[in-house]
Amino acid sequence: MRLLEMLKEINKTDILSKKTVLKIICKDGVEINGRYQAYVSELDNEPEEAQLDIITLDTEASVGLLESEIETIEVLNN
Repeated sequence: MRLLEMLKEINKTDILSKKTVLKIICKDGVEINGRYQAYVSELDNEPEEAQLDIITLDTEASVGLLESEIETIEVLNN
């Protein structure tokens, strides 16, 4: 599933905001928990791939995850 479609599906039940905490499982098995910051369209990103920006809960680091790196996204709290 494409990143934008995943986020639209989440938005049907949980309104995404900067307070929304997400659990992201990457295709390499890494789990990242963080607060949603932004969705960046492939048209606005280099390389031309959509990106999800989050602030990690453990280190408060800003992380950008490319669509190709993401396996699943789950809302932990909103």
